[in-house]
Amino acid sequence: MGTVVLAGATSGSTTLTPTDAVTATITLPSATGTLVTVSGAIGTPTSGVLTNCTGLPATTGISGALATGRVLTTAGNATTSSTSLVDVTSATITFTTGARPVIYGFEASAYIDTINLNLVINVAVDGSLQMGAYGKCMTQLTVNTYQNFNFVGKTAALTAASHTVKTQWLVGGGTGTIAGGANVPYLFWAQEVL
Repeated sequence: MGTVVLAGATSGSTTLTPTDAVTATITLPSATGTLVTVSGAIGTPTSGVLTNCTGLPATTGISGALATGRVLTTAGNATTSSTSLVDVTSATITFTTGARPVIYGFEASAYIDTINLNLVINVAVDGSLQMGAYGKCMTQLTVNTYQNFNFVGKTAALTAASHTVKTQWLVGGGTGTIAGGANVPYLFWAQEVL
């Protein structure tokens, strides 16, 4: 059990046992004095610096907001005939992160004008592909019919710096189209996470 020590310029020092503290009235001297508790939890402080505490909230150590970016493309369709990865039009986000990972997502309707060919989409962070050499693949089963093409991924922890996150794509032949109109836009987003 702990003890309470009263120290003041006019009264010296008095030690109370826990029983005394519960049953007695404690009066501090009128001059400058200090009430010091030895051991025990302190309850919920209203301010201070926590250096040796457990059960802290998930936001501990974060100052400011986490980086986020979102691009919704409604200005027109994106097309490519490239058989190697190229940037998807208007699907690039540049932001500054802490030393944390980033989650990203892509939502679109897409098609290839030739049956049984693939449309592949990947994400590059500072030029480094996140989903292998190619990425997520969609096979065109019906000519010129839009298919939903959605995915979510997560990077490893990035360095604390400015980063460029891009959606890239290729087709196995023919021409690929991603709908980008006002009624059927495509969406690319990225969010720094803990």
